[in-house]
Amino acid sequence: MYSTAICMWIIRIVDVYILEIKFEMRIAGVWLSIAINLFVKAIFLLFKFKNHFKTITNQEQTNI
Repeated sequence: MYSTAICMWIIRIVDVYILEIKFEMRIAGVWLSIAINLFVKAIFLLFKFKNHFKTITNQEQTNI
């Protein structure tokens, strides 16, 4: 939930402003911003679930 909110309100809005308005990329800037947003969100969630999976694995090993 937090990753979606952070990516949506911080990364995408800033990217759209920079790419569309500053670099005048128009609709291509918007689509590029969406791609960057999805990439950053995927990396963030990868680390989050990787750490979560390690925690679950360690708990299972201690319970055995």
